[in-house]
Amino acid sequence: MSMSAIIRRFVSRVAGPLVVCPAIGLHQRIAARRDAVKRREFTLVGRLSVIVFEPRGMKAPKVDHDVINGNMLDWEDRGPWLGLSMDQQDLLITGPVPHPPELRDTRAYPPTLAPQRYRDRSQQSFGDFVVVQPVHQILYKPKGEATFKLIRVSTGFDGSQMAFLVDPELQEGHFIGGHFQF
Repeated sequence: MSMSAIIRRFVSRVAGPLVVCPAIGLHQRIAARRDAVKRREFTLVGRLSVIVFEPRGMKAPKVDHDVINGNMLDWEDRGPWLGLSMDQQDLLITGPVPHPPELRDTRAYPPTLAPQRYRDRSQQSFGDFVVVQPVHQILYKPKGEATFKLIRVSTGFDGSQMAFLVDPELQEGHFIGGHFQF
């Protein structure tokens, strides 16, 4: 039996039309997010403040210095702007991702400032992007409000965990994979 005959037989048993969607690669996802931001096809949500990573899922790099809060990035209310795509499926970073500010290290007296480096959180990379994963929670300040809100992150329908990709040189960032809930 030929392949076309097998497909026709299978399609005849299906109640509705058979739709075949090609797999979308990571490059295409990033390009689609860039395009949506460029065309302003999103609803502005608020300003990113903190990303918390699941510590059990991370492979922290070996560093020769202490890392304060190694399972989180904290922009102290000065992070990038977040947007929600028009189809409400993607959480978009709509502007440049500033480098996180230095944090006060109160373990010593007098307290000193310790830098937050992306490479201290992960050794994984994708091209020029540093990949920090899995994202567990996102804290943001909604546009026009004085309080903070939490975005809960879970495993996506395709079994993926959310990752935060950031290019420190170009100040570009993306949330890829997973499922989020406001």
